[in-house]
Amino acid sequence: MTQLIDSLPQHSKVLLRKLVYNWLPGIDIYMPSYGDLSPMDPRNVPGIEPLVEWIKANDLPLITAIIVLKASGKPSSDFFKTFYTGKPGREKTLFWKDSVEAVRAFDWTTIIDKPKKFVFGED
Repeated sequence: MTQLIDSLPQHSKVLLRKLVYNWLPGIDIYMPSYGDLSPMDPRNVPGIEPLVEWIKANDLPLITAIIVLKASGKPSSDFFKTFYTGKPGREKTLFWKDSVEAVRAFDWTTIIDKPKKFVFGED
């Protein structure tokens, strides 16, 4: 794990780790929704705001592009408000698809380590 991750709050590290190691490998089949990440309160995913700011500050691929609205299968308007400055329409969709490809191509292991497996101790 690099020192870059040290500036991220713990709840954002947990979210990043889940996105990278739990969800990213299967996004061809299913992209996580806000409800998948925070079933009790999909409008308030713990750690997402600091993660977004950290991504912008460190010029990293937009990992939050893989989080979609369940109804539409596309990112929320907040994603586009935060990261997209172009015109609505086809270019906006291409921006999202390019963002997802950049997330796939990036070596996240240089940023955050894999979660450790929990092992029950012997009594």
